[in-house]
Amino acid sequence: MLLRALAMRRPSTLCLLVALLALACQGEPPPPQSGTPPPPPALTEHRPAEFHGRPTKNVGEPCSTYGAAECVSSLCVHTSDRERPYVCSNACQVDTECPQKWRCIRPHPSAESSICIPGRGGNR
Repeated sequence: MLLRALAMRRPSTLCLLVALLALACQGEPPPPQSGTPPPPPALTEHRPAEFHGRPTKNVGEPCSTYGAAECVSSLCVHTSDRERPYVCSNACQVDTECPQKWRCIRPHPSAESSICIPGRGGNR
């Protein structure tokens, strides 16, 4: 109805409106300027590389590259340490089964077992 009213009053206004709509609906946004790096992702998921071999790493050793596949215990945990963000862990029942300055925790309230994690309030 609005288009009909515009066409009857001013055909040039209708042509301008149609041209603007056509321009607004065309193509993709312009590519980023060359030399400008893309912004880093806001959140990323740790995706370890594929591992072909026997696990050789023990509790406390880094497992950032291949994840749990390189840990003898098959447990690789995320830490707050920026230099070693992922380390091998193991199952435990009490703090004394963990390395010094580590503790035995249940990672989730519904978890049936506990694991050793590095951090404050350790066993010794």
